[in-house]
Amino acid sequence: MISGQDLRSRRLDVGISQFQFARRAGVSSAVVSAWELDKAYPKPPVARAVLTALSALEAAKREGTYAAPRKRSSGSSRARRATPVNDPASVARRAVAAAGSGAPTVLTAFSGCGGMAEGFRMAGFSVEGYIEVVPEARATFDRNFPGARCLGDDIRAIDEARVKDLLAQVDIDVLAGGPPCQGFSLAGRRDRDDPRNHLFRNLLELADLVKPKVVVMENVRLLLSMKDPDGGMVVDRILGEMAARGYDASVNTVNAQDYGVPQFRERVFIVATRSDSGIGPLRFPPKTHGVNGVAPLRTFRDATVDLAPLESGQACETDPLHWAVEHPEHVLRWLRDVPEGMSAHDNEDPAMRPSSGYNTTYKRLRWDEPASTVGTTFGMISASRNVHPKHTRSLTVREAARLQTFPDDYVFEGKWGAVRTMIGNAVPPQLASVLAGEIKKALG
Repeated sequence: MISGQDLRSRRLDVGISQFQFARRAGVSSAVVSAWELDKAYPKPPVARAVLTALSALEAAKREGTYAAPRKRSSGSSRARRATPVNDPASVARRAVAAAGSGAPTVLTAFSGCGGMAEGFRMAGFSVEGYIEVVPEARATFDRNFPGARCLGDDIRAIDEARVKDLLAQVDIDVLAGGPPCQGFSLAGRRDRDDPRNHLFRNLLELADLVKPKVVVMENVRLLLSMKDPDGGMVVDRILGEMAARGYDASVNTVNAQDYGVPQFRERVFIVATRSDSGIGPLRFPPKTHGVNGVAPLRTFRDATVDLAPLESGQACETDPLHWAVEHPEHVLRWLRDVPEGMSAHDNEDPAMRPSSGYNTTYKRLRWDEPASTVGTTFGMISASRNVHPKHTRSLTVREAARLQTFPDDYVFEGKWGAVRTMIGNAVPPQLASVLAGEIKKALG
């Protein structure tokens, strides 16, 4: 029986991926992977099938009758959708049932690709309109909420007459939005003078215009530690300006994993109710997942176990969002033997450790725990906790969308970089739906 190293060398010489080779041999990718890593050897009948398939491919290559399958690119500008966003042929909208008669209504600003809106839709709200400045996100929102009206792109330059005209026949119950967080988060520049820190005022000015009963504002947890240029707390300024407009607000620090999202994701939701609405104060409901009698946390395995197994450079033939970036061979060598939950920085051999970064980078997730926070760089194997628990690659777009709880029929528009950014920045629909359900009960 040949060694795993020889098997891998011969397979690579043919030019076929591990996934495609396993399919030709009639075995699972796990069998081929374990053999190539010299971790396990198949039983004789399976080994014969693998070697027979390998010999047939080598013969076909010698005879010139075998063409190696093309690999997906790394997600650069060349890896674009088959039809661009502005192609009229691509204007297929997602088929979703309309909300019932008398359903509560929601308007979203800083809407992104629609994570918050999808959560409210799941809870039975009618999504009436949206405001979003990024063209790809705006196109994505339009595809998934065919009944919603685009009220503008830049919330700082809203046409009040147009908004009133578009919403003339509807009362807005909830205004929800997540102003950009780059000025607040440690992941960006925590610049107290960043003009994006003041976009919350534009959201409140929109509330002045449409007069919702409830305003929901979502942001990163570190909003609570951010100071404004005068030395005051940003969150106190937000609450003060809400109070001045007649809203009673609560500050809710939540972790998405506690509400059925298979991902550790800490966020702050400010929930404000109009004082004359008769609703009274609203808070995020109690945890639905975790310990002490609630449902168990949802894990990476729960979210992704049914997806096709992929290694670096491989693609699922039936799911256009499930394809793996092709990573450099030296990076794959660092990571192949790294157990789940560990980093290539933990390798005993210094030569097998990355030359830069921290032990949160080049790190595998764990199968049976919630994933780490899905960010916009989940396609980079060198970024924080983006390596699959078993396969040596970064996360696919489909896996990230699953971890963010987007349904599989959700339509994303734009090039791959834009799609990754939209998914990483989104509010998980499942998390938004929990709050939306609580608001719906309060609205009666």
